[in-house]
Amino acid sequence: VSYDLVDRVKELLAQVNNGQGFRVVIADECHMLKNQNTKRAKAILPMLRNSARSILLSGTPALSRPKELWSQLNVIDSAAWPSYASFCKRYCSADKKKDADKEAAEEDGYKRNASNVMELHALLRENCMIRRHKADILQALPPKTRSHVVCSIDDPELQNQLAYDLYTFVERQSGDSSRTYMQGKDGTKKLSELQKISAQVS
Repeated sequence: VSYDLVDRVKELLAQVNNGQGFRVVIADECHMLKNQNTKRAKAILPMLRNSARSILLSGTPALSRPKELWSQLNVIDSAAWPSYASFCKRYCSADKKKDADKEAAEEDGYKRNASNVMELHALLRENCMIRRHKADILQALPPKTRSHVVCSIDDPELQNQLAYDLYTFVERQSGDSSRTYMQGKDGTKKLSELQKISAQVS
């Protein structure tokens, strides 16, 4: 059943096994449940909690921030991961402006970036996360091949613009603000422009 369809048939699914629900639920691409406030999450998360076994599968359980893991971890073990606010305070770099207001902090203050990442990684590996690489599973796949293709650019103005854009892009990537920049509109726009120019000259 697709995630979007579950919300429409949740009453029907609730009648499975005389109302006891499913014994085992497998949620593929479980990062789709990263926001516990969406309709799909509100329909599926209770089903996962009520099942005897919940198996969550994803190649990218967190797309950008640790906060996206909490709803999945809470489903697996609510005793170990009971509080969203506490999780964000520990593993998502706090916004100090919100620290003075506990209510605001619980709602929105501890959701940006990441902190104590190695600790979180160790807890995940020890308690609930099993990671498999393609090389371990799909051994018939040939190794990756990489090629460098040199594209000549005849327009001097375009050459200078590309050089400047590449320089500023790499400079931001190597700095502490690179993640914030690339997640913002300016960073996304700049990367998109570079990709378009690359496509034109190639």
